[in-house]
Formats: sequence, C-alpha cells, structure tokens
Amino acid sequence: MKSILVEILEFSIDVFLLRRARRARGLKEHQLEHDVADMANMYFLGIVLSVTALAAMFVLYFGLNWPFWLSFGLPTAAATGYSGLRLKGLYRNPD
Repeated sequence: MKSILVEILEFSIDVFLLRRARRARGLKEHQLEHDVADMANMYFLGIVLSVTALAAMFVLYFGLNWPFWLSFGLPTAAATGYSGLRLKGLYRNPD
C-alpha cells in the first residue's frame, strides 16, 4: 500500500514540475488532463523501452555471444537517450 501511495505522489510531482517548467518558459498553459496524459505516456514509454532493452540484451548476450558489457550497455544507452530526448521535448514543446 505504501509503494502505491509513493508512486501516486511521484506522478503528481512530475506533473506539477512539468506544468511549472512550461509556465517558467512562458509557454501556453495546457489543461491539467493534457499534462497528466503526457506524463502517463512518458511513464508507459519508459516501461516499454525497458522491456525492449532487456529483450535486446538477452538476444545480444545469449544469441550472438556478445560480451556482457556491450549487450547490456548498448540497449540501455539507446533507451536512456531516447527517453531523455522525449522528456526534453515534452518540457520544451507545448504541443
């Protein structure tokens, strides 16, 4: 029960920070529902990219016999970089 409340609090803080950052940049204010949907989309994207990176790691390590550091590092770096760019765009672009 405690972990669910922590996740709800984290999500609420993320939405609050998104709205605050957009307001500080002078961007057009969106409805709260729009910002909540954007942040939920980012959370879902993070889960999908994590699972995809894990699957790629297994294929590279067990299927192609790559070294562990490469098979773990490359998919992780790609997923992290893409997520970072999407989050940066979410904070900068009002659409």
